[in-house]
Amino acid sequence: MSECDFKEIGVASFGQRRKLSLAIKDLQNKVHEPPESPVNIEVDPQPSSDPPAQHDPSQSSFASHQRRGLLSNPTDFDIERILLGSENGKQVLTAVSSGKLPNPERKMLVRLCVAFLVEKIGHMYPTSLQKEALAKAIVQQFPGARDTTDGAEGHEHYYANGHGFIEYRLKTIRVGQPNVKKTTKRTAPSPDLHADHIEEGLAGADALEKVEWMKHQAPRRETTTTIHSYFRDTHKYRQQLLRGGTSVTKMLENFPRFRDMPELINIDYDLLWPEGSSNFILKWHHGYTSKIIKVALSQGNSACQSIIEKFQEGDVDLCALELVATLLPSTNYLRKGKSTAASRIGSLSSFIQIHPNGTDINQFVSDKGERQPFLLGLGMETSPSEFFLIVDHISIPVGNNVVQSFDRLFKFFFVFSVEYPPELFAFYNFFAKVVYRNKFPCGVFPQVRALSAQLKEANSSSEP
Repeated sequence: MSECDFKEIGVASFGQRRKLSLAIKDLQNKVHEPPESPVNIEVDPQPSSDPPAQHDPSQSSFASHQRRGLLSNPTDFDIERILLGSENGKQVLTAVSSGKLPNPERKMLVRLCVAFLVEKIGHMYPTSLQKEALAKAIVQQFPGARDTTDGAEGHEHYYANGHGFIEYRLKTIRVGQPNVKKTTKRTAPSPDLHADHIEEGLAGADALEKVEWMKHQAPRRETTTTIHSYFRDTHKYRQQLLRGGTSVTKMLENFPRFRDMPELINIDYDLLWPEGSSNFILKWHHGYTSKIIKVALSQGNSACQSIIEKFQEGDVDLCALELVATLLPSTNYLRKGKSTAASRIGSLSSFIQIHPNGTDINQFVSDKGERQPFLLGLGMETSPSEFFLIVDHISIPVGNNVVQSFDRLFKFFFVFSVEYPPELFAFYNFFAKVVYRNKFPCGVFPQVRALSAQLKEANSSSEP
């Protein structure tokens, strides 16, 4: 464009005409320039403040898929090599090579393996596939660490469905990290009833008449058989009351024979879960006590050692029960919004409290704040001779030996749909799944799986 052209379109100022002319020439030169040869550009090593470049979505998806696939197969983990990388790991290898894996070495094994996993993926939130792969790698490469519970694949106590030692270790190392949601609420197992126990219309005239008759008939030789028969006939009615929210106290008022005929607890339990009902009575003394003591001695646990020494001349069955409560960790639970860790002594007192002969039972129950069932033993600390089940400020005589008495305490939770004391979840989970082998829908705690495996190992090592 010429000067005349600029004047004709209304650009009167010489300075403006000059700027426009230069700009047009510059554009013309760029249009006719040949493309430049590629050049290498040096990248400034200093971090840039510019926004990151946009990536191809397909490339991002591929990278994400690669990250998800990292360490997702048990063969991706060389557990022995991981352990050889530290002195603590070498100690674990020594323990595993001997065919045993005590709790301290098992904890160290989990810590080292989880540390390896977190380091490799670059964060503390591995996928379920990665956690399960690590769990399977541990038991595949070290068979002595397997879970030998019937029906288990072997790795479940390390990780399965959001639970296990690996998951618990990850939660521990996340403590104090920002933007981490913490969930601490736990619920005790609440078993569903079998289908044939959920019928309606059971509170007919016949059932109510039998309930009323039992309420006013003290147990005598001539009435015991009839009470047992009527009690079975009204079983479904009791379950109907419990589903409707009737409290334990009210149930014991409606069925007072529970308080002077404790065998009725066994009858109701047998009607709910007949399979394995007698396992504790038949197997505890000869099948479990010596193995539990053997496992406890191998742990190097001072609390277990103290219990064993205390019971040198005492009741070996009670000794083994206290050892199980000590070997299985007390569960953290919520109290007024705060997570509370129960002490070992506190956990034991939620299972059994022992007082001298002559203790005023009525005064004892009136002074107690606990409402969940526990045993009161009367007599010597290491060999009580009389036992009562205490619940809701009510005492029920349950036997003269701890095996019979604990059997009724355990079954009471299920007969009356009562939750376990939260600090004893693992303790009762052991008896439900390992000893009684109940089929109600409730998972097995990883600590319980580990103890079960140790007991089986103790049994096999004692065989010729």
